[in-house]
Amino acid sequence: MKIAVGQINPTVGDLIGNSQKILKFCELAHEERAELIIFPELSLPGYPPKDLLLRKDFLYGQLKALDQVAKHSPLPTLLGAAIIEQEDRAPFNAAILCSDGKWEVVARKLLLPNYNVFDEKRYFSVPTANACSVLTFKGKKFLVSICEDAWANELVEGQKKYDIDPIASGVTKHGPVDAIINMMASPYTMSKPRIRQRIFTEHAKRHQTAVIVAGQVGANDQLLFDGQSMVIDQFGAVKALAQPCAEDIFFYHLNGPLIDASLNKPLADDDLLLEMLTVGIRDYVEKCQRPGVIVGVSGGIDSAVCLALAVRALGKHRVRAVFLPSQFTSEQSLIDAKLLTDNLSLKLQVIPIEEAVCKLRGLLAPDVNQSNSELADIFDQNLQSRIRGLMVMGLTNTCDYLMIATSNKSELAVGYSTIYGDMCGAFSAIGDLYKTKVWQLADTINKQQPTIPYSIINRPPTAELKHNQLDTDTLPDFHILDRILFNFIELEKSAQEIETITRLSRTLIDDVIKKVSIAEYKRRQGPFCLMVSDKVFGEARRLPIAKRMTELQ
Repeated sequence: MKIAVGQINPTVGDLIGNSQKILKFCELAHEERAELIIFPELSLPGYPPKDLLLRKDFLYGQLKALDQVAKHSPLPTLLGAAIIEQEDRAPFNAAILCSDGKWEVVARKLLLPNYNVFDEKRYFSVPTANACSVLTFKGKKFLVSICEDAWANELVEGQKKYDIDPIASGVTKHGPVDAIINMMASPYTMSKPRIRQRIFTEHAKRHQTAVIVAGQVGANDQLLFDGQSMVIDQFGAVKALAQPCAEDIFFYHLNGPLIDASLNKPLADDDLLLEMLTVGIRDYVEKCQRPGVIVGVSGGIDSAVCLALAVRALGKHRVRAVFLPSQFTSEQSLIDAKLLTDNLSLKLQVIPIEEAVCKLRGLLAPDVNQSNSELADIFDQNLQSRIRGLMVMGLTNTCDYLMIATSNKSELAVGYSTIYGDMCGAFSAIGDLYKTKVWQLADTINKQQPTIPYSIINRPPTAELKHNQLDTDTLPDFHILDRILFNFIELEKSAQEIETITRLSRTLIDDVIKKVSIAEYKRRQGPFCLMVSDKVFGEARRLPIAKRMTELQ
């Protein structure tokens, strides 16, 4: 039997567009004489649809779309949709078989993730059965599972989340199967590809059967999807692998030879991260139907990486670079910004802000003069940043472009960023990358094509909001800071544990943790960050703003 796997990039809510995409892939599979095509989880509505699933018109719209797929698909099609089966109950996250003009539910997702960025218990009903369903098709038995149903034995956030294993229960109930199918929309993080492959390899070896994985690719808002569609044989060997980070279709001969072209080479970790951020920018702009982006360029590493990512994602004709110097901006910053934009074949728009700074400083002078020197200094620095944010946001209104926020995770963590200033933007491209990772990403970009001047990479970080300023005037060296932040945010270690692990000063650790806590209100009002870690700020790390937790440090 020849089986096709369609790795697609659906747009959330676009039932017509997603149906057309599914049917296009069905035609490709039919041309290659495939007998069945498999698509990812919720491939019809797109993942994650969130509160769209609370709308009855959206749910019933899926039923109409399924009718169209069933009517027009030239071969049996297994896809994902949210199916309402009872008027007074939430829908099921279901696998649907469309064949001969009709469709039927063949499996319902049992394990609904409700941690990190996932909130599926808010939206879906839990089926009463304790096992995945079996699809009998042309004499073959397929155990059909949906994403998390394969993750039962995985430790998630340091603990076992589930007491049941739907795949093991399914095999026990139905006996040996010819293949296990997993339809998934599994968001990318830097740790996820290896975890997924280990999970599916263990299932294949444990149950002595092939595992066919159909994964979603692309980006929907902050969530990025790398695809990872694959076939693993009963010995745990990867026999087919879709092209990473792109729509693709491949074919698998059950009990027969594979098509050689199906085995793509996986990307190295750093290259995959680069591709995912590129996809995140491209898809957000495209799916929001906007013509391009604007990046405020400072001559520093963060804005340089964001600009390079934007050009990589959208092309130079859809990216604008703006340089906004003040009296504290060095000549080297302008030189570096110009080198960067020349390398990217961009025009650098230069708009000095000193006149605006002086005007606003003068208007607010009576209040500033009455404050103490430390507060007056903070006012002056934030004023420059906010004027820059105001001006770039103003430029977006003239051309309908989106502004990319350029702060990194280290700065966002400790509040070394200005709310309504450098935090402005439609989304944050590198807000889930610590500063040390931003440097590493710059090297990855340059390995593919020399783009970011090494004068930018090697320059000590500075906000240039006052004379001779360096980030280390206020913060520890980023290599030290990021060790503390990673242990506190990603690993959720206490100050005592971090002191033991890092051998750093307890006073320094406590100060960093205090900064992280105080800055929560800024992060809550900032743009979302493209998610590449397991603890992205926002939905994956939900903390109260007003709190007192000194005893928990």
